[in-house]
Parts: sequence; structure tokens; C-alpha cells
Amino acid sequence: MHTDGSGLRRLTKSGTNLWPTFLTNKRVLFTSNGILNDTFNIFAVNIDGSELEQVTADRDYKNFYPAVSHDSLKLLWSRSTINAQQLDLYMALIDRI
Repeated sequence: MHTDGSGLRRLTKSGTNLWPTFLTNKRVLFTSNGILNDTFNIFAVNIDGSELEQVTADRDYKNFYPAVSHDSLKLLWSRSTINAQQLDLYMALIDRI
């Protein structure tokens, strides 16, 4: 983006998209309900908006707040049941995102 506000690039086109965070390989992680439902999952997309990929695929849980470790080897996120009665942290290795 330029200092005058021009040059914005839209990366997503559907659903509610929240909590973006950069990966070091020029990709962005974010939480989305992509198909406008109550289930939120984590997605990755290139910074030019190409190659959208679903990282988590839960139907019974909501996945929020993706964070990347300082060494860029691990992904950490919060996961809750649909009714939000339980909220836990999950971690996975970043090897294919």
C-alpha cells in the first residue's frame, strides 16, 4: 500500500476472514468461515491472493488466532467447540503450508 492509501490488494473474496498473520514464505494465514457457516477454519493464501489453501478442516470445532513460531516451524492456534464450552490450544508443524 502506498502512503496515499492506494495500491490495496484484496486477498479474500468470501465469508468472514479474521486474524491474519504472515508466514515467512510470502503466504498469509487467517481464520475464515469461507462458506458462511458457523465453523471457522484456518486458511493460507499467497500475498498476491493466489493459491488459497484450507489448513484445518473441522466441522465440529472453530479454529482461531493462528500464530507462527519465531523459527517458522510451528503453527499454534486456539480451537473451541461450536458452542464454545471448551477452548484449547493446538500446535502443528508447518511443513506444507
